[in-house]
Amino acid sequence: MDLMIAFVVTFGIATAIAAALLSARDRLRKRREQARLQAIAQREAEQKAARLEDLISRFGERDATRIIDGTIWQGATREMVIEALGEPLDIDERVTAKQTRHIFKYHQLGKNRYGLRVTLEDDLVVGWETKG
Repeated sequence: MDLMIAFVVTFGIATAIAAALLSARDRLRKRREQARLQAIAQREAEQKAARLEDLISRFGERDATRIIDGTIWQGATREMVIEALGEPLDIDERVTAKQTRHIFKYHQLGKNRYGLRVTLEDDLVVGWETKG
């Protein structure tokens, strides 16, 4: 009987120690994961700040803010559109004696169907068309 009690007590203590070790491991894992996520967030914040600083130096504060927001506007340059929206999926080009017209196509919906078409004449935005 005493042996049985000793076994139960020992087993209980061992179980408690094992649970404490697992709990400590879980807390350590959580702390490491939080530190990793914080480092990623810090790196992303630094990259965004560096990008904004670069855009401000190239285009000025007002246009840099528009670009960061992903906005296009009449008079924006080709470079500004690409900075705001990324490289287009497709580009139509028409060259005449007086001007060069490009249509940048974004957000493909189907074969030759796009959710956004941005029209540039001589590398300046003159309009855009959106589709659902």
